[in-house]
Amino acid sequence: MLAHSMLDAPSIRLLRLILLGAMRFLLLGHGFDRARAAADPKSAEQALETLASRSLDCAACKYIFGSIDDSIESDDVGRMSRKSRRKWLRKAVKSKNLCAPDRFPDTMGVSQHSASWLSSVHKDALEYARRAGFGMQDKTELPRVAAGTHETLNVDSSMPHLVRSACSLWTGDEDLKAISENLDDLMMDGTPVIDFVCGDRLGVCKLRDEL
Repeated sequence: MLAHSMLDAPSIRLLRLILLGAMRFLLLGHGFDRARAAADPKSAEQALETLASRSLDCAACKYIFGSIDDSIESDDVGRMSRKSRRKWLRKAVKSKNLCAPDRFPDTMGVSQHSASWLSSVHKDALEYARRAGFGMQDKTELPRVAAGTHETLNVDSSMPHLVRSACSLWTGDEDLKAISENLDDLMMDGTPVIDFVCGDRLGVCKLRDEL
């Protein structure tokens, strides 16, 4: 009778729900490992130290906040009314957008320069290399970019974690509030957001010292 009662329809449905819940928990746990690492303050600080030791903290900052400058241009924010601009700000200047997982794919890479403020991080380093004409004269260039052995531009598997971790540190409420409060003045002066954030506020791009 006990075995029979354990196999009745309500019990089977309950067992299925428990199993599905357990599977969902395990899958979501693995899926968010990267997100938890990026949000962990200690991990983020270590990532920032690594970027700085490689003279790539400026490049990472420009990659993160450059999307705001791109959106200002593509959305023609300068022609918006103040009300429309505030609405645009609430959407564009958000940590969840700036640090969205799809901004940090495995295709990321770095264009390294002796002057750190000229170095840059690319979402798809190999595609950037193709568009820039790499490999047109030297057929070994693209394979070297992909393998990480090119002289100036390389796919770098460490970039997704490092840059996203830095993003979690640099997009706190006070940082984003500063951008929102100063955007009108920045646009009036023709100053890019990356100059204000990465140079004046965070101090990771020391343009005046390197020029």
